[in-house]
Amino acid sequence: MASAYYTNDQSDDESSISDYGSIYSHPNRNATNKKGIKFIPRDKRGMEASTYTVIRYISFNGEVPKKRKVRLFNSSLYTNSPIINAVTGIAYSRDGKMKYKIGGIHEDKLFKVRFMTREGDVPGLNLFYDSPDQYERHLGCIVKTDIKEKCHLRQERYDEKWL
Repeated sequence: MASAYYTNDQSDDESSISDYGSIYSHPNRNATNKKGIKFIPRDKRGMEASTYTVIRYISFNGEVPKKRKVRLFNSSLYTNSPIINAVTGIAYSRDGKMKYKIGGIHEDKLFKVRFMTREGDVPGLNLFYDSPDQYERHLGCIVKTDIKEKCHLRQERYDEKWL
């Protein structure tokens, strides 16, 4: 039999094998297992955006740092997956129509961060922001001036091409 994957509610009966001997999914079956956990095929894992929460001491406007929960919306590492804003969880798009994709030219418009602190057992994340300033406000950290300048130059070059 061909190697394939099944959810817990799929069976190994003859109706699930096509004329060519390969297996296809049934459109009337849902994509969850018996415990209600969403089933994701092995080759598609990591394609979905995920949310994590870390606890950090963050100071706003020079006040005493306070312990705050910070939600992080992760973008996938796979090419052609939508780019998600790390603060809002909304996919970036141009004119509300064309979504920005991982590996595309539109990455130049954004500030990309690889979050690798392992705080609260959070795995390495791929985070996208509008600017380095948004990143600083979101996570309460400081970005070097030369990195900010490089980002702004890259965004200006992008704007010259696309606007």
